[in-house]
Amino acid sequence: MQILKNELVFDAIIIKGDEPTEQLGYSLSVVLTILLLTMTISSVQANDQRFNQLLNKIESIQNQYDVAGVSLVIVDKDTTLHTGHLGVADREKNISVNENTVFRVGSITKTFTSLALLRLVEQGKIDLNAEVKSYIPTSVYTNTYLSSPIRVAYLLEHTAGFHDMDQREWDFKQSNWTLSQSFQYSPSSRTTAWQPGKYSSYTNSGAGVAAYIAEQVTGKNFEEFVKDEIFNPLGFSNATFYLDDHIKDHLAIGYNVDGKSVIPYWHMLYRPFGAMNMRVDEMAAAVRMLINYGRSDRGTEIFTKQSIERLEKPLTTLAARHGLEYGYGLGNYAWIRDGVIFHGHGGDADGYLAHYGYTRANNKGYFL
Repeated sequence: MQILKNELVFDAIIIKGDEPTEQLGYSLSVVLTILLLTMTISSVQANDQRFNQLLNKIESIQNQYDVAGVSLVIVDKDTTLHTGHLGVADREKNISVNENTVFRVGSITKTFTSLALLRLVEQGKIDLNAEVKSYIPTSVYTNTYLSSPIRVAYLLEHTAGFHDMDQREWDFKQSNWTLSQSFQYSPSSRTTAWQPGKYSSYTNSGAGVAAYIAEQVTGKNFEEFVKDEIFNPLGFSNATFYLDDHIKDHLAIGYNVDGKSVIPYWHMLYRPFGAMNMRVDEMAAAVRMLINYGRSDRGTEIFTKQSIERLEKPLTTLAARHGLEYGYGLGNYAWIRDGVIFHGHGGDADGYLAHYGYTRANNKGYFL
């Protein structure tokens, strides 16, 4: 199994280098989830030992696949339990990965795009069940199923009926385009191929359309809205959608499958689907907030419990309407390990792989 543009469920680590095989992803999934599920019954000393064993296991895989750098953080609902860094952020300059290293997190960005839309729901500015055409021009997309309108939630649950982006959109290299400009670039990819609100099929452009709704109803640039409504309340000081000067100084280099040749920074056509850059301590704070149903570890309500419950629960597929509550929600999906439900999301940003996950079975989570 290779991690493609439409990430498969990947309980693994931020990896810069070889795209992991199924064996790599599976082995990391097992050691990490077992660690989380046994920590509640262990002493602090035993937990520390298990974490060191986990790092040793990851380091052996790192060496096997010539992975340049890795960061890992494990949290509970109140605090960060363990943080580990392995390898280098820049092979040429021999800069070690450390607490200041910034990584690209790929489609984990979709969680934050969904949270931004949920903030607008909380503010009474949008309705996830409303038709998309209520908020933005229909020229942004083409719905060939006139009797089945595309609703806002469909964009975030991948049920709008779109195929994924076309090759021109993937190969886009210009920086700092607005969403309005981006929608004019290759509009045919946002044409319904099947009835909206029926099946979930992963598509990256949906997050771009959803973000455009946010821009239209707020009158603000989407990235600035996310900074004001999510990054700042969570205490993020480094996270950004852009390659700014600060990020240039701290960003881990992305490497190709040989682990050595550099992949140039990818300026994505729709930043809301995968362009976020952040440090592991920032994502750790976000995972704690999700575990706590929207409250920070300081007790501040960042989102309502109802918003986080909606984030985690699919509602718009044919299966969901017939009672299946397990699957892809709003930028957040579920999986089961040893009978325990985890929630989270993965990310792939050409040279980087990332994943976060958490379980309320013992209120613990990770970002890798």
